[in-house]
Amino acid sequence: MEDPTINFNWDYILIDNNIVIYWKEFLALSKQLSVYLILFAMVALGLQTNIKSMFSLGIKPLLIGFVASTSVGVLSVWYLLFFVPMMID
Repeated sequence: MEDPTINFNWDYILIDNNIVIYWKEFLALSKQLSVYLILFAMVALGLQTNIKSMFSLGIKPLLIGFVASTSVGVLSVWYLLFFVPMMID
């Protein structure tokens, strides 16, 4: 028996001279599929949310959530602008 050969190329991976996996096509399909799967998950989460019950809790939990998400966003942008360039240099 021959040893299985694995040849790497930018376009495909050849395994055992029989199985051909088109890597670029697989990556493009995976990327497109992941977008739709995330979309479906977010829609399902949104459909289960009851807005009336959120407002019945009061405005304080909504403000705390908004402040928390805003602070995470601001800190992320600050980190990317100031610390990542220092790491690269």
